[in-house]
Amino acid sequence: MTLLTEAALGAFLLIGLATRFWALIGVLQSLAVTLSVLNAPNEWHWSYFLMIMVHLLIFATAAGRSFGVDVVLQPVLR
Repeated sequence: MTLLTEAALGAFLLIGLATRFWALIGVLQSLAVTLSVLNAPNEWHWSYFLMIMVHLLIFATAAGRSFGVDVVLQPVLR
């Protein structure tokens, strides 16, 4: 399930389809991974927090509205 979620997350964010939804999925996925490795030795904790922040940034700026599939579907969805 993790593999499918991460593959879909990457694919949909790359093509710019439903970017806000997939950004929230990315936050949840990154949060789950962060909590699972938080006490692991020699782990780069800051990288997981960075992933969460990037997904929040994608969500906040509505990325994909200028060069993604979302811009093509925008008139249809209105």
